[in-house]
Amino acid sequence: RLVEATAGRSPIDDPVRMLNVARPDATLFRLLNVRYLIGDVRERRLAAWPTEQDGVFTMALDKPTTITGVSLVSLLNFAEDLSDGAVVGVVIACGDEATQTAVIRAGMETSDWRVADSRFPCRHKPARKNMEWTVATRAGDVQVANYYAQVAFAKPVVARAIEIRRALPNTVLSIATVGIILPEPPGWEKVYERDRYRVYRNHDCLGGAWLVHRVREVGSEDEALSLLAKDAVDLSHEAVVSKPFKLGVLPETEDGAAASHDEVAFVRYEADKIEIRTTSSQPAMLCLAEVHYPGWRAELDGQPTELLRVNFLLRGVVIPAAGAHVVTLRFAPLSLAIGKVVSLVGVLVLVGLWIGSRTGRTGQTGPTGPTRL
Repeated sequence: RLVEATAGRSPIDDPVRMLNVARPDATLFRLLNVRYLIGDVRERRLAAWPTEQDGVFTMALDKPTTITGVSLVSLLNFAEDLSDGAVVGVVIACGDEATQTAVIRAGMETSDWRVADSRFPCRHKPARKNMEWTVATRAGDVQVANYYAQVAFAKPVVARAIEIRRALPNTVLSIATVGIILPEPPGWEKVYERDRYRVYRNHDCLGGAWLVHRVREVGSEDEALSLLAKDAVDLSHEAVVSKPFKLGVLPETEDGAAASHDEVAFVRYEADKIEIRTTSSQPAMLCLAEVHYPGWRAELDGQPTELLRVNFLLRGVVIPAAGAHVVTLRFAPLSLAIGKVVSLVGVLVLVGLWIGSRTGRTGQTGPTGPTRL
């Protein structure tokens, strides 16, 4: 459990969470305070089960992209007689100005499915297995596997499309997934690697909470998202809000020297309560790496204050005066308050019925002597 993500949540959620992401996004990871990533920050999924036409798999990129190689999950059929290193496919990165090629080899980047079952003779060794499973046949269960590989080009290339060509007409090259490998991104440190698995540490995250002294007001949340997607916001110094905001609360220009002495410290971090102490020599906006979520309420120095939606998905609290302050966030949704009232009314009704039944029994009197006719 290496992914720290202080995301918006209900009180039953765990503050240390595992997030599954298909496409790592540096801006999103900075905002959510994601410190570790398990996987490969360079790899992007391009296609699943690409279509083959005349022995060629063609996959277009959504925009020209600098890549250093490709990844693929594949297996071979009718390749049991191929030796290690036999070329079974060619990968071509197609660009406007240049192309790069690399090869796919039996026993290295891929293998025949028969290699996974020792009962079948095969002249090449198994490549790195991706997945292994059992197939029921008339002759009994057969072990089958596909294989994962990263194929590197001699140098990076700006590509618009990827082609994979079969090199042998009588050998089937079956491709399950194809990805592209990007250059190593800045701000990430590889701290562990084993087989195809890597752990990266993010040195570019902003922390669980931070102060900014500039606010940019936009017309809609879509506009805010567009700015963030373009990396057009200096997140460490500026926040984006779509709700009308009194810009005069914050200084027109940031005092860089003063801002360098800002202090933010978590005093309490619980599922339904967060308490933060801040110190600043000028008014500021406190941004939290917490997804804006219905039901959260904010207090500044013990007094209710507005909880803003900032940077499209996070929470923010305006601190209108310099000095030391305490910001408290509580999870107190209206539904919870209504539920408490309903429960209290139910308890009172039950108590009233119980008291009424007891009173009725006490008020009943039986005969005190023999009945005379």
